[in-house]
Amino acid sequence: MDANVLLEVFAGTLNPDPQISKASEARLTDLKQTPGFVGACLDVIGNLANCLPQQRGVVTAMAIYFKNIIIRYWSSKEDEPNNSIIDHDEKPIIRERILRIMVDADFIIKRQLIPLLRKIIGETSGLRDWPQLLNETGYLLQQVPNEETLAGLLADPNNTNNHHRIWSPLYVGLVSFSEFCRLYRWKNNTERANELDPIIIQVFPHLLNVGNLIVENPVLITELTSEMVKLILKCYKFVTYFDLPVVLQSRDALFTWGEFHGKIINIQTPPYILNDGSSSEQNKNLLEFSKCLKWSVLNMHKLFEKHASKVKKHGEFLKIFMKEFIPHLIPNYLSVIEAWCQGTKWLPNLALFSLLQTFSVCVLNKLTWLMLQPHYETLLHHLIFPLVCPTDEVLETFEVDPQEYIRLNYDIFEDFAAPDEAALGLLATCIRKRKGCLTTAIQFVYEILTELQKQPETLESVKKKEGCLRIVGTIAPEVTLPNSAYLDQMEPFLANLIYPNLNSSYQFLRARTLQVANRFDELDYKDEKCLSLLFSGILAPFKEKPTVTANKGQAEAQAEEEAPSLPVLLEAALCVKAYIHQDQFRELLGGMILAVMSKLLELSNEIDNDEVSIVMQECVKQYSTQLQPFGIDLMTKSVENFMRLVREIYAASLASYDDDYDDQNIKIVSAMEVLNMIITVLKSFEHLSEVLAKLEEVFMPAIEFVLVYDIDDLVAEVLDLIENNIFIAKAVSPNMWTAFQWIVKNFRDGVAFLYLDEWTPTIEAYIAFGQDQFALGSPELSQGLQFIITSILTGDDLDVGYVDIIYGYEIALYYLLAVRESSRRRAEVDVASVLRVTMASYKQLAEDKYHPLKLWFFVHLHNVILAGLVADFESTVGVLEEANYLQLFFDQWLSQCLKLKRVFDLKLSIMGMITLLTRAEILLPMLPKNYLLCLPLMFAQLVGKVPHALSEFERKQKMLNDVSNTYQTDDELLFNNYKYTDFDEEEDVDFEDEDTDPKSQNNSTINNDGATEYIDFLKIEQEKLKQYETDNNDNEEDDDDDLDQETFSVTPIDNLDILQITRAYLETFQTGNAEGYNQFLQSMTEEESQLLIVTLTTNQ
Repeated sequence: MDANVLLEVFAGTLNPDPQISKASEARLTDLKQTPGFVGACLDVIGNLANCLPQQRGVVTAMAIYFKNIIIRYWSSKEDEPNNSIIDHDEKPIIRERILRIMVDADFIIKRQLIPLLRKIIGETSGLRDWPQLLNETGYLLQQVPNEETLAGLLADPNNTNNHHRIWSPLYVGLVSFSEFCRLYRWKNNTERANELDPIIIQVFPHLLNVGNLIVENPVLITELTSEMVKLILKCYKFVTYFDLPVVLQSRDALFTWGEFHGKIINIQTPPYILNDGSSSEQNKNLLEFSKCLKWSVLNMHKLFEKHASKVKKHGEFLKIFMKEFIPHLIPNYLSVIEAWCQGTKWLPNLALFSLLQTFSVCVLNKLTWLMLQPHYETLLHHLIFPLVCPTDEVLETFEVDPQEYIRLNYDIFEDFAAPDEAALGLLATCIRKRKGCLTTAIQFVYEILTELQKQPETLESVKKKEGCLRIVGTIAPEVTLPNSAYLDQMEPFLANLIYPNLNSSYQFLRARTLQVANRFDELDYKDEKCLSLLFSGILAPFKEKPTVTANKGQAEAQAEEEAPSLPVLLEAALCVKAYIHQDQFRELLGGMILAVMSKLLELSNEIDNDEVSIVMQECVKQYSTQLQPFGIDLMTKSVENFMRLVREIYAASLASYDDDYDDQNIKIVSAMEVLNMIITVLKSFEHLSEVLAKLEEVFMPAIEFVLVYDIDDLVAEVLDLIENNIFIAKAVSPNMWTAFQWIVKNFRDGVAFLYLDEWTPTIEAYIAFGQDQFALGSPELSQGLQFIITSILTGDDLDVGYVDIIYGYEIALYYLLAVRESSRRRAEVDVASVLRVTMASYKQLAEDKYHPLKLWFFVHLHNVILAGLVADFESTVGVLEEANYLQLFFDQWLSQCLKLKRVFDLKLSIMGMITLLTRAEILLPMLPKNYLLCLPLMFAQLVGKVPHALSEFERKQKMLNDVSNTYQTDDELLFNNYKYTDFDEEEDVDFEDEDTDPKSQNNSTINNDGATEYIDFLKIEQEKLKQYETDNNDNEEDDDDDLDQETFSVTPIDNLDILQITRAYLETFQTGNAEGYNQFLQSMTEEESQLLIVTLTTNQ
């Protein structure tokens, strides 16, 4: 392929003329299918040095395109579309040339090719596909600049191009070797020792020499050499991540590598960072030098945490690490922290966080605590306290972007690698685990707050108060314990030094004070002045701006005049929830409840936070009579506002031109906000059924307009409103059944297929709470639902995809379960029709060889079939026979059912088992005998899994409720559940597939030979399904994890006690057919029959 043609086409794609760029993109798509295209791109990229200056941008674009092709198509199978883009014969050529091309490429292109190299090495099977990789990498690693070259670098440190040229071979070698080491990240020593240990012995000493060469010459420190050191650290990380190689457990290896890590954290900060006054700390954290410092600490931290604590596994290593190495490491870290505290050393946040994280682990170990204990007070005064005082950047965020401030302070998953949070985590660990630390902390904040109280309120003094309050909030759980020596002293401490800050002229301090007050809600207050000060401070943000009276102090007057910021309002709302059960506060709150509710509604529209809704619900419970007129009036005004907006939106959509696009978007966003307010009001009155009925009448016109006139921008919010209304009422009202007909209309018009994921939960809510109406009510309801199922599963709409079919299966499943009692089902409920469209969709998807079906897909499919068997056994068996799927269903279902973990799946499979065991005589002519012989064995094991599944479900539900009902700040979470986490900005965490629990497999001898043979067959089928999933899972998803994800939505079988149903079935079986019952138990192993009996007798 002509290189000039390629350059011309890529240049055309960058042309600002849309016609030229579009034509060039079309031509590029055609060229991509041409054999030799990838190789031609590689030729051009490799010939960069001979390109004209104006062509360099084009070659860079080509390199990006080339990288994307390799990443996307390198693993393509022969029978997949576009597999010819990378010809099989081209792969060895690419492997052979890629390292040399990276060496010669400029730094921009080199960076683009690194992900490509990672992909190729990652797909290498034990170097079988790339036998020369280590030889080529080893050669590049040897390209260390000689003394003369180094002297030139030292003499001209600002010549960036020269630096890149000289270091390029070694840099590429380090990139390649680090990617090679990545292959062993998740392997233990047994699996990798023969391959990896000889390589470590040969290469790692050289890596140390290279690293020390750079680290010991500060003038050489640039972003490029910092990244090279980081790559060396990553090599060490990868090989020690899952297991510690034996060759790195020796004293010599530990000290040489440990000293290297210690040198890095002591490197002088290069001038290009110190002299850069324009970059923020956040941007400096992204520098390679910062990452280098981080990994120098984190590697040692993880070495201690993952390996040195495992005494039995690495006993000798533990002794060396703890008794010889740690006494050198901890003083080194303390000296680094001392220099930072004195302002003589700069540390990036990532490194500072990692150091604090390491200190927290040291507190938990007796030996390391003895090293840290003498420095605890110094660390508190000069490290922890300065870190928890707010910076100017934080205060600017508070003022300019309060939503962002709330997100950073309350989102537990956001910016968790912040040094201030790690500092509080260290403090929390100290006071909880080590005696005397709490006393020191209390005395420290008392002395500072007492001194600050004597001084005028300035920004600097208030920053220090804020830091003290964060410490007080952190120690609150300890000092409020019933046996705490400080419990009786806390009320005067709060009254004199903490709560007066509720009148501060600085809003961020008022917000923090309210947060501290929230932590002391269980304190037995006795001082009326203290309570008056506290309660007035909580309620002040909800009041209208008052007229400032003459007898008010300047600070108090300014505090009252200023409108409360969002963080202050949020903290006040949380305090309302905390103190609403106290009689005195509840009386004060009742006098201004309408104003409080109005502010809470405003707050709920400003921030995305469920806790505000919970506070409103609590207020409605306490003041339902007072708030009834308020709720209805507010709902009426909100709906009127919404109807005005939605009519304008609809009118604009009918216009033939759109000259005010921004205005239209503003109206749509405003309408969404009003709908969210409507939902918030609805949730607030969920305990007052008479009010809910009135509210429903008010908001019905909003639902009708959106669904009837297809206002698709607002459909999601309206469906959310319907779902919430049904869930709160625990029933489907006549108004909601009218809305269901509008939903069916959207499916008949084809509109719903655009966003099926938004319609499905609402439809499932209808089925869960309106199942009697579908079984016995108006025929139109059942027919409408069956139309929805059919249109999703067999329709020709192009918007229906693989995931949408899963949604269709879920709806079909819920429907069949809702109408499962056939004696109460009308003729309009056609189970066979639902099963036919289900099997038709499966057949269509099974024939698509380019989109292999996942294991999770079969779980949904089999659940629909099981629901069909429970609802109408004969019809379902007949449909399976028609589709030639009966025997295949048994093979697939029984091979995977022991992997089921969710309560819902276990319930449904047991219900299906009971149905099959009861009606087994119908299946005898259709299936080999051994298929039915294994049912009792599977039945016993499934029943045995139920108690654990139920307890896990309750635990997860409790965790979910705790998260919903307990709104904790980062500070609280650090105290209650401080975690040590690996933050790797470059990598995704991979998880190995879980093996099936050996206890859940039938490994014992079974008397019935037919059942034994079939069980063995099922094991083979289960392995096939595992391999099937592995072979076709490009995204490395773990279906075992999917099988473990509980559904917390309401289902038609939630109220079924499956163990009670099982007991009833067995009792009926035993009473009606004692001989058959005995044969049933004898067909199991002793272990399985015992499991069944114990489960049913101990879980009553």
